[in-house]
Amino acid sequence: MNEAKPASAAPSEPETGLPDDGIDESILHDILQLSDDGGADLLRELIAIFFAEAPARLDHLRGGIVEGDPSRVNRAAHAMKGGAANIGASRLAGLCGQLEKQARGGHLDGAAAAVGQIEIELQRVHGALARWVAALVAPG
Repeated sequence: MNEAKPASAAPSEPETGLPDDGIDESILHDILQLSDDGGADLLRELIAIFFAEAPARLDHLRGGIVEGDPSRVNRAAHAMKGGAANIGASRLAGLCGQLEKQARGGHLDGAAAAVGQIEIELQRVHGALARWVAALVAPG
């Protein structure tokens, strides 16, 4: 027998417990607490650095796959995972971690598809963080 969800339940909360945008806002709030000025500049800088480095990380992932080099894929996935985790992009970090683990085991089967998922999530994260940062400066 199927039971209806209560009206108060989140409409599309993923199983991870994260909001649909895949951002762990508690990490962003922690960054904001790191400096006396509210940490907004630090947060903006961390996000900017991550997205400035992302194209090179993706190139390393793709290159490692094309070359059949699991070690290269492992290193690039590990670096992207850490950067994503640092800015609260937990779902992206999880995808990178899965690819890292696979590559560490010497396997690249399905790695190209995994990079495709990472790219999609990267775009989603970019939009979500852009909205989040914009809200920092919005009057309120």
